[in-house]
Amino acid sequence: MSIYNPPSKTQSVFNPSNYRSLGSNGEITIDYLDANYVSFPVAQGNTTLVGTNVFGDITQQGDFSTTGDITGASIEGTSFLVGTTNLLTEISGKQSSIGDGDLTIAKTSELQTALDNKYDDTGGSITGSVSITGDLIVGTTNIITEIGRKQDDLTTDTDLTLNSITLNEFIVNNNLNMDNGITYLASEFNTLVIRRFDESTDVNFNLNELQIWVNDVNILPSNISTLNAYFANWSDKDTPLPARTLDGVVRDVNSFLFDETILFAVESAAETPVNAVVIKNIPSTLVNDIQAVVLYHRGGDGNVLRALGLTIELYNTIEDPTLLSPLATTPVIERGVRRYRYNFPSIDTYTLGFATGDSTTQIPADVEDLTTTFSTITEDATKTNGKGELTINAKTSITGGLACDTITLPTIGDVESTIQGKQTKLTAGTNITIDASTNEISASGGGGTTIDNTTDLDVNTLTSVGNISVGGDASITGNLTTPNRVRFSAYRSATELYNSPPSDVVYNIASYNVGSAYDTTTGIFTAPIAGAYFFSCTFYTIKDAQHEVHFKKNGNIYVDVIRIEVNLGVSKNNGVCQVYLAIGDTLKLEHTQGSIQLIGSTSAINVFSGFLIG
Repeated sequence: MSIYNPPSKTQSVFNPSNYRSLGSNGEITIDYLDANYVSFPVAQGNTTLVGTNVFGDITQQGDFSTTGDITGASIEGTSFLVGTTNLLTEISGKQSSIGDGDLTIAKTSELQTALDNKYDDTGGSITGSVSITGDLIVGTTNIITEIGRKQDDLTTDTDLTLNSITLNEFIVNNNLNMDNGITYLASEFNTLVIRRFDESTDVNFNLNELQIWVNDVNILPSNISTLNAYFANWSDKDTPLPARTLDGVVRDVNSFLFDETILFAVESAAETPVNAVVIKNIPSTLVNDIQAVVLYHRGGDGNVLRALGLTIELYNTIEDPTLLSPLATTPVIERGVRRYRYNFPSIDTYTLGFATGDSTTQIPADVEDLTTTFSTITEDATKTNGKGELTINAKTSITGGLACDTITLPTIGDVESTIQGKQTKLTAGTNITIDASTNEISASGGGGTTIDNTTDLDVNTLTSVGNISVGGDASITGNLTTPNRVRFSAYRSATELYNSPPSDVVYNIASYNVGSAYDTTTGIFTAPIAGAYFFSCTFYTIKDAQHEVHFKKNGNIYVDVIRIEVNLGVSKNNGVCQVYLAIGDTLKLEHTQGSIQLIGSTSAINVFSGFLIG
């Protein structure tokens, strides 16, 4: 046999189509080749097989090239190239199989633990620590941004700085240091009282209309059906007194004081002179929310004087059912006019404009006309302390003021040694016995066994570092001295001409100034104590056709000192006035027309002085 050398073919390409009759479908079998060729299918040299299926083993000595697929049970040789890559060399360096735990890959330490800790976005939980360097979005919210806006936890080491804080209960279990005063207010009112401050019943009321403005609305007319309003005498404030019947019409409070009708003779009036009007069941309202309280009095020279001595007070009947502690008060009326307007904390929020006359839709403007009784006196109401409790369970340092009705101390501790201005210690002695076990003080001799409101106490000297209240008459057989009574007297250090009105008249040297209420720089007296005051002044007028100097209370003309409309040449003038001032009210002299002169001299030729009457 020949080696792969077909007897009738000379081409080097062995194409089975040329031997179609030699096998089924042109297939060359190993049996055929063994029968005709020696050691076939061993091929020497380069051999190209085209479209040939060889059943059996092929041993190739030399290169073996194919452009199709090679299919067989095994391939043996020293090299098997695909391109320039020897597949046999590459395969021999590979691991035969990868078993469980056999795979080692660089930089994958703790890979399984890390994979186990990854969040499954279909749900589940994260039990380990998570480090996020970017955004964390939940829905549309960036959680990282929101966390950045939050304050750290408040702990016992936190220093908390706030503009304001509102609490239902305030309990201090350690020291409390205050730079300003502590004030606790029951801030809602539901009752308004109009009463004569001295409780006199000499004259009756002639009240046209009452308005309480809150959020640009007068809140009384819409609540007429639920208001409980009546006349009374303050000493028996819970007992209503009858209203006057005129022409068959009962002039009761509800029908006439809130009816939004402001006419000359349409008013509420009592059958007999009374000193109070009590209005209850007003919707609970914060005092701070009130813009103004307006009272219209019957006009006319003979009627407006009946308003003198009236004051308005606000109460909370839930906290104060007996009406003893007003939440706010107005100044006592000292001048009879048509309208009285009292500004409250929210007056700056009012937006409806101010009426120049009577109005049910606007707060009246400040109209001051000394020539007519149809003026509007405008003053500020004063908030007072309401009822409430402040609990402090440890030592408290307060550098400002503490405003309260009573202080209850569960234990005395070191209070005795720290309260400034305390009374000298009371010790046992003649007619006084102190029980060491109960600390009860007993008296013998002129009084009973204990000191109470029936005891007659006979002492050589009685000294008080605070106020003394006398419920009855005070009988004094000796002199009554008041060395600390508020008073001042001032003059000019050098002659001063005032010829450019308007200008404040200033007496710049104080001969004395008890209470430091008079300011020698501004010429303004500020009342440190509420009460009636007396003031006097002297000055010279220069040749002019008219001169005007006024006493002004809180910036408003209170009374004329002088108003001269003829030329009198140089003359000395003086003026006096008596006025009630609340704490913080001011009074000054103002020159508004002509020319006046203060003569400067240590002998006090021209003087401005004043003192507290009581």
